[in-house]
Amino acid sequence: MKLDELLSEHQDVLVEKWTEAIFRTYPLDTTGFMRKSKDQFHNPVGHRITEAVQALVPALLKPGLDSEEVTPLVDEIVRIRAVQDFTPARAIGVFYLIKSILRDLLKKELNKPGIAPDLLEFESKIDTLMLLAIDIFMQCKRQIYEMRVQEVKKQHHMLVRRANMVCEPAEEPDTPIN
Repeated sequence: MKLDELLSEHQDVLVEKWTEAIFRTYPLDTTGFMRKSKDQFHNPVGHRITEAVQALVPALLKPGLDSEEVTPLVDEIVRIRAVQDFTPARAIGVFYLIKSILRDLLKKELNKPGIAPDLLEFESKIDTLMLLAIDIFMQCKRQIYEMRVQEVKKQHHMLVRRANMVCEPAEEPDTPIN
């Protein structure tokens, strides 16, 4: 049996375990909320991550890696995590979580002939996702910093404008003072 066949059999479990692993990167009180609330309006972050993972796993199981298909899905996960209080490694490291999940899930089958090359090919897809995630994360951070700079410039401009209004000298009368 080939790796893609094994993974297709375990696709739902892989999606569930990867989603749970991503949720565990959040604080404990948030993790519980993300697991329980499936409503996209009450839990938009959990909903968007779940949707992205559910679409990303089947894309990974296909032969090759269609960057046009996976880039928006990676973007969905990274964009959420880029604005949250994560280090870069923790923000995008969620893509490596699937490797250990995969190895645990297929522990018995990994020693069978023909599985190792397929596993290496699958893991190279994960590495490609990670590279995409790095690019997207850096674009998001750059955009956030540019927005912050623009906000500081606006605040500075408003302060200078107000200071000029307050500090303008009063007009002196035309009559001389004796």
